[in-house]
Amino acid sequence: MANCYTFDLKPNILCQLFDAFVGSVLSYGSEIWVFGKSKTIERVHLTFCKRLLNVRQNSCHNAIYGELGRFPLYVMRYVKMLING
Repeated sequence: MANCYTFDLKPNILCQLFDAFVGSVLSYGSEIWVFGKSKTIERVHLTFCKRLLNVRQNSCHNAIYGELGRFPLYVMRYVKMLING
């Protein structure tokens, strides 16, 4: 994340990079463990989003998702399960 600030990238580009490089690793094999608890995965995602917006770590999660136009990662896992299932 620190290297991302050396370039002048828009938040939507940084979110796409997160989805491509980090999100794909975090959701690897999610078809199998889709209903498992994923608090640590969501914590990684929220930490990224909050650092991107430069807000406090105790800010409202729903406001962060709304500001960036994103959803929690478990929603994408459920959609992936329904499409492939």
